[in-house]
Amino acid sequence: MDLRKWLPPGSPPAITGVAIAFYYSSSTPNAYSSIEYINNQVPNGWLIRSLHNIAGNGLIAVSLVQILVQPMRRERNFSRFWLPLLWKIMLV
Repeated sequence: MDLRKWLPPGSPPAITGVAIAFYYSSSTPNAYSSIEYINNQVPNGWLIRSLHNIAGNGLIAVSLVQILVQPMRRERNFSRFWLPLLWKIMLV
């Protein structure tokens, strides 16, 4: 069974995000209290929030690695890819 077919990379943050959305209130006075409610009152709420955090950060990390590694596979010339990239980073 191929998990990549059934569970695309963005699925875990999306699934946990939907689970959190049932209990989270984004209004200014209620935001912190809703997070406390999720952590303390919802069954396994702390676990859902932790999984959401880890999955979201992991998705960002994998995306950044892919952005940096993919051009290296296409052209192996350091001066054509990395030097302009480093120059742009220094300008920013």
